[in-house]
Amino acid sequence: MKKNRDMYIDHYFTSPIAVFKNENFELKDHCLKIKDKYPITDHRDWIHNPYNSLSIVEKETGYNSLHDPKFSELTRWVQKCVDDFSQECGYYKMRPKHLWFNVYEKGDSQEFHNHGGCHLSCVYYAEITDGDSRIIFNRTPWAMFPIPVVKPSVSNYDQVRYNVERGMLLVFKSDTMHMVERKVTDDTRISVSYNFISTGETS
Repeated sequence: MKKNRDMYIDHYFTSPIAVFKNENFELKDHCLKIKDKYPITDHRDWIHNPYNSLSIVEKETGYNSLHDPKFSELTRWVQKCVDDFSQECGYYKMRPKHLWFNVYEKGDSQEFHNHGGCHLSCVYYAEITDGDSRIIFNRTPWAMFPIPVVKPSVSNYDQVRYNVERGMLLVFKSDTMHMVERKVTDDTRISVSYNFISTGETS
C-alpha cells in the first residue's frame, strides 16, 4: 500500500517580529543630557543595570520620556510603524503606554525579560556602531528541554538573534522574552523603547 506523505503544517502561535529602518532622528546628545541630569540609583531589582530612563521617578523629578517633546517626531514615526504591524497581524489599533531610553556603556547588558501589562513593544536604535551587542529573542514559554534540530527553520527556532544597526526599529509582542548581549565595545549605545496597548478600535 502506498503511504500518503502529503502534509501541510499550520504555523500557529507565532511571535512575529517586524523590522523598520529610519536614520533621521538625532537623539544621542539629548539622551546623554537627561542621563547626566537624572542619575539612576534604584535599578528596580534588575541583575544588569544599563541606564534606563523608565527608572526616573516622575513624581520627584517631573520628567517622563513619553511626554518629552524631543521624542515626539520619533514617536509619530514609530506609531505609523506599529499601525502597519497591527494591521498586518489583524490587531486593533495601539497607543503608546511607555517610552524610555537605555544607555549602554562597555560591560553593560540586559538579562532576559518581557514587558508585562502591554501588548506590543518596540526598540529603536538611536546610536550604535557595527559589531555592537545583538538583541536575542527567545521562544515563550521557555523551552525547558529543547528538541535537537538537524536544520534550523521557522518551524523549530527556539531563539533568534538580530545584528542591530543605527535607525533600526524592531516591533514585537510584549510577552516575547528578549535580552541584550554584554557590550564589549567602547562607544555609547543608545536605544529607545516603547510599550503599546490596544485601543480596542479599528481605525
